[in-house]
Amino acid sequence: MAHAGLLGGNYLRFNDEIHINISELYRAAAQANLWLGEEYRQGAAGPAVVERARLGVQVVAMGNLLRGFARASGRGYTEEEVRMWKVIVKGLFEVIKRWDGRTMDAMVFPALMREEMRDLGRRGLIGESFFEGDVQPNSLRADLDMLLQYLAVKTVEAYTAREALRTTTRPEPSVLHTVSSWIKNLRR
Repeated sequence: MAHAGLLGGNYLRFNDEIHINISELYRAAAQANLWLGEEYRQGAAGPAVVERARLGVQVVAMGNLLRGFARASGRGYTEEEVRMWKVIVKGLFEVIKRWDGRTMDAMVFPALMREEMRDLGRRGLIGESFFEGDVQPNSLRADLDMLLQYLAVKTVEAYTAREALRTTTRPEPSVLHTVSSWIKNLRR
């Protein structure tokens, strides 16, 4: 986490529209760090929901952690790769903003997101060749794929949390129902 700049507050924000509460960022960084450290990362499956508020801080945490892990493993990003990484992660958040509230299958989330990201290449913000060919291990593109897989897991968690809240929240009776109950009790 030190290589990512998350401990000293020297992290990349990527986008000024991402609301960052420092305690949320540390919690997200711990979750992302734990996920990265798992020997076997289970892929995301099932229904998922894109929630801008929840994913924004996750994007910042994992985006910085991946950059820090690259540096710690001796393959620190070049200046050009840092520039591209900033553009990629900022573009990723723009897609998340557009998709806010959208429900989808988590297994297709990374592929759909990758297709949306290809627009960055078409606009000349990153090289179009970035998305061509096979993904090379320990590359910027491999880091992007790792980030997309992690976000897919987080969209499933968001859906699960939303459904749990929906099933545990008792619907409040309407005002009309309350008034009719009072009238029934008065007649007794």
